[in-house]
Amino acid sequence: MKISILYICLFFFGIKGFTQPPLNVEENFDNNNRLWKVKSTKNYDLKIENGVYTFDIHNQWGYDDVFIQYFHVDLSQDFIIEAKLRIVSGIEDGELGFFMGSGYQNWKATYISGNCHYKTEYRENSYTETNDIPWQIDSNIVKPTGNFNVIKFHKIDSVVNMYINNIKVSTQAFQNSEWFAVGFLVPKTMKVEVDHIHIYQYGDANINLVKNPIKGFVKENLGPNINGEFSDRAPVISPDGRTLYFIKQDYSEIKDESQEVYYSTLNDDGNWAEAKNIGKPINNKAPNNVVSVSADGNTLIVTNTYKPDGSIKGAGISTSQKTDEGWTLPKDVIIDDYYNYAKYTEFCLSSNKKVLIMTISRNPNSKKQALYVSFKKESSYSSPLYMGDVINSKGEETTPFLAPDDKTLYFSSNGHLGYGGFDIFVSRRLDDSWTNWSTPENLGPEFNTRESDLFFSTSAKGDYAYLSSNQNSLGKDDIFRIKLVEGAKPTPVTLIKGKVLNAKTKEPIFAEIIYQNLNTSEEVGRASTNPNTGDYQIVLPSGVMYGFMAQKVNFYPVSNYVDATALKEYNEINYDLLLNPIEVGESIRLNNLFFDTDKSELKSTSFPELERLVDFMKANPKIVIEISGHTDNVGAAAYNQTLSDERAKSVLNYLISKGIHAKRLTSKGFGLSKPVASNDTEEGKAINRRVEMKILEK
Repeated sequence: MKISILYICLFFFGIKGFTQPPLNVEENFDNNNRLWKVKSTKNYDLKIENGVYTFDIHNQWGYDDVFIQYFHVDLSQDFIIEAKLRIVSGIEDGELGFFMGSGYQNWKATYISGNCHYKTEYRENSYTETNDIPWQIDSNIVKPTGNFNVIKFHKIDSVVNMYINNIKVSTQAFQNSEWFAVGFLVPKTMKVEVDHIHIYQYGDANINLVKNPIKGFVKENLGPNINGEFSDRAPVISPDGRTLYFIKQDYSEIKDESQEVYYSTLNDDGNWAEAKNIGKPINNKAPNNVVSVSADGNTLIVTNTYKPDGSIKGAGISTSQKTDEGWTLPKDVIIDDYYNYAKYTEFCLSSNKKVLIMTISRNPNSKKQALYVSFKKESSYSSPLYMGDVINSKGEETTPFLAPDDKTLYFSSNGHLGYGGFDIFVSRRLDDSWTNWSTPENLGPEFNTRESDLFFSTSAKGDYAYLSSNQNSLGKDDIFRIKLVEGAKPTPVTLIKGKVLNAKTKEPIFAEIIYQNLNTSEEVGRASTNPNTGDYQIVLPSGVMYGFMAQKVNFYPVSNYVDATALKEYNEINYDLLLNPIEVGESIRLNNLFFDTDKSELKSTSFPELERLVDFMKANPKIVIEISGHTDNVGAAAYNQTLSDERAKSVLNYLISKGIHAKRLTSKGFGLSKPVASNDTEEGKAINRRVEMKILEK
């Protein structure tokens, strides 16, 4: 039998997203065909019926066929793996093989033939054609054709005993490895039936579940406004629980790439609005994804780095800021001494934006991802720091999510014991080193399945988890939510939200929020207000007394405090922060000024606004102002420059006509050079057509 090295290598190492049955399992093929391929092609028919898995191979000229499944076995402990199988029909000297291992150079196999021969094979960092191994025969072995035989591997300490029908046929050394798979090699023109596969794990390989797990929680599908007929995956919920970012894959409306970012907002009735494509510049021709959203909701961490024209520059992550025109072109996140030997990497950002967690490989000899952490510096994040062997396993860690408490980390792993390929775990930070973590706890069977369970996100409230799954889905993968058991919830936080307003005008202000530990005076984090509404939002973990304030250039800052020292449960506080303007240098939009199209003469409907301005100037005789004119982008730049200048002069002349001295007034046109909204819409153009007053002296 000649098996293609490349063919087996592809099966063994194509492990991203592989599936694994649980430990100590008897696979009877009775009610679940998700783990094993069920398919008909020109080379084979694969089916599961009446508790039997059938391989019917009719490949006349190609290689023998290989069928592999990955199992979560603790290789440091002893184990038994056995399969009950038989040859139904086919060539008598064909080699039906049952094997286990971690790659084409490290595996063990037992072969039986239709004429009652057998042989065993052991590979350790070498490759040998099986047709070079002599066949053996034993009268105690049942004739394979038409009868079931049991092939068993029993690992004890550092050796593996290999059995056929409970008769030991070989003892071989066992080499530990990171990955483990079991499979069948089926000859061309042979039909094989497998009755069961039994895996039994010895030792202390018990799953470390969260404390007091409560069973019966159900995954709730978020419905057709979010999920469709294809793949909806990788949900990230905003801290306030009202905006959900996720990716859609393989939908026909996604023209640039098979994966783009969508978002949905929660309506007041508790239902999710129809998902919208977030659009450019975040989406481009690369596979796009949101990996974190800041506590204030105004910063997104996205995959990839971007060129100035919005196209992909390369791998990495970037930040995009919410502005009054939408999301900014993502800017590179710089990580000192960053390199990664893994094929994939995932990131998450702490709610205060000071800590960046990632899954990367720093070992040139391994593609295995592990958890690392970096800390915010002035213009970059520090060199990645390994987070320790308690949280990192001998397997692979991926898709981290740091809860808003900045202490509770959720991630997926195939190295910590669980139910499937990648299970979701939770671990708690024990000190400020970020390398001392509690033993990871499995979230339990309500979360983790026999499939690979990836991506986890929860809001500041920590009541529900958002994840993707293909169980009971509308399409391939859907987004679900499920209640978090108490033992899996993050520690309580206080969410403070409100508006930052001009104390005089009550208008929202785009301001910066700074919060600090009042006991140590240490700055904990920064946030910003929504530039459109003045809304702000910060998340304050329990155990500290905090001061927080809003600040804005030309405004007096205002502050308040909250005592979260003894916080026992999630808390929300609504508090508006009012800022008083410092008049000099402040620009004020004169909203109610009206002109005919392409004209600079003021309409009479403008007089009330102008009279209020005259009154202001007379009441403050030392005030000196500049009147500035602005246009949209319709027409030539030179024309718009002239028009804006003439409109500004019209306002200036009106003020002079009302007795305001010319020495207190200047005017200037900026044309289309200073838009404050997108010129892509009529609404945006109307906003850009404006006249402003700027206070120069007072």
